[in-house]
Amino acid sequence: MRSNVYLVGAGSSWALIDTGGRACAVSIRTAADVVFGADVPAAAIVLTHHHPDHSGSARELARVWRCPVYFHADELPLTSGEIAALGRYANPLDRWLILPLLRILPPSRREAMLAEGSLSDVAVALDPDGEPPGLPGWLCVPTPGHTPGHVAFFRPSDRVLITGDAIVTVNLNSPVGLLQRPRPCPPPRYSTWNWRQATDSAAALALLEPRVLAGGHGPPLAGPVLAAGLHALADGLDDAGAHETSRRARPAGQPRHGPLAPMPAPEKKRSRIGHAVLGLSAIGYPLTQATIRRFGVRGAVVVEAACVGLLIRDGFLLAAGTPRRLRHLPAALLWLETGVAAAAVAAGIRPLLAPAALERAARKHSSGSETIRRSAIRILFALHTLRFRIYLQPDRGRRPASP
Repeated sequence: MRSNVYLVGAGSSWALIDTGGRACAVSIRTAADVVFGADVPAAAIVLTHHHPDHSGSARELARVWRCPVYFHADELPLTSGEIAALGRYANPLDRWLILPLLRILPPSRREAMLAEGSLSDVAVALDPDGEPPGLPGWLCVPTPGHTPGHVAFFRPSDRVLITGDAIVTVNLNSPVGLLQRPRPCPPPRYSTWNWRQATDSAAALALLEPRVLAGGHGPPLAGPVLAAGLHALADGLDDAGAHETSRRARPAGQPRHGPLAPMPAPEKKRSRIGHAVLGLSAIGYPLTQATIRRFGVRGAVVVEAACVGLLIRDGFLLAAGTPRRLRHLPAALLWLETGVAAAAVAAGIRPLLAPAALERAARKHSSGSETIRRSAIRILFALHTLRFRIYLQPDRGRRPASP
């Protein structure tokens, strides 16, 4: 999902907060020319953090406007373009995907990619206790967690809060978050460096009681929707913190009980949805075969898309650290299910490239890729059914709290 950028006017000058991805420079310059005039460059570029979807155009815009790019001092190590700094402040996505991919690249290619993302020649530390450069009347609010030097910006005069990824208005921690109504949400867990600090920062921002909240992702919010959403966010983060504290403080041998039990019985709504998913999983394999027999190549495309969707969903859960919050069996099943989903996707590509062979395979048993694909899909849905069956049993989904 694309990130937001903010052009903030201040009298005859203006400043840019965040710069989006690398492809956003032209759009930002065009918007700035329309709003402020072609001969009025930004007085400063101020970034909430250094993730590429927020800093990708910073170098190009700094060169065009001849202005520095300001970060919190704790964020400067990430601007160096060094793989050691990326490893030291790695989030789950970095640890499980970005860093492994970088390490298998040829050294020259790896260094070139890191150099492209480096902002060390234009990055300047801002003073978190003073007014942000180019933003008179604003306050810099340190919000570490999503990254070590993440900051938000608050204007007390009208209570406008620009939060970066400390609070977003779309649920990026759910595969269906984009389909939900906009509301204040914590940052995406899979790209967050320190989740405990991130939730503390989000809760602290909620206490500022802004009238307008402009996040790094999702539409800005104002009015009753914002007030109710911030209240719900603060309560949810407080409950999560109390839950974590109770898990750590529980004496050895003390039973888990009360409202902070690690895995209460599923709520009715979630239970209904879960059992519906369980039923679809149970009939998943015959349903896929019937789809291919009935619709041929088009049916195979639908089945392949379903496998890709399951693979993406499982990858999302792994990147969000879900196995650490599950008991050993469901965690192992999730890892195994991801591997089988990858095998099903890979085996399904070749038949799609040979439609005639696929149509013959849909009507009779065959060898090779089609046999692998059928077996992988059968195992995939069996694992999915088993994992959901365990998950829907009260107090069966999560790991026991350590004393």
